[in-house]
Amino acid sequence: MEKNIILSQSKTDNVKSPLNLIETVCKPFEKLRQYYSDVLEEEVSYGRMWRLINAQLAFVAAVFPVEAPLTARAVCTAWLICALLKCRR
Repeated sequence: MEKNIILSQSKTDNVKSPLNLIETVCKPFEKLRQYYSDVLEEEVSYGRMWRLINAQLAFVAAVFPVEAPLTARAVCTAWLICALLKCRR
């Protein structure tokens, strides 16, 4: 008994240009920047967005590790203070 397999050729739409790839990668960051702009009710730049993310990560690192050594918590608290001061400027 002979079995025939039909192979279909896919379109070349899966090949993306470098510009299209950059737009795809940057799209979530643009949405996050827009979210911060909506919450703060003013336009937020990418630099300010990254400072806000840094402050949030510092807060999580300083507050949530309950069983972390005291020195690690002190370092994370210093990171949080520096991040908040950068956001304030």
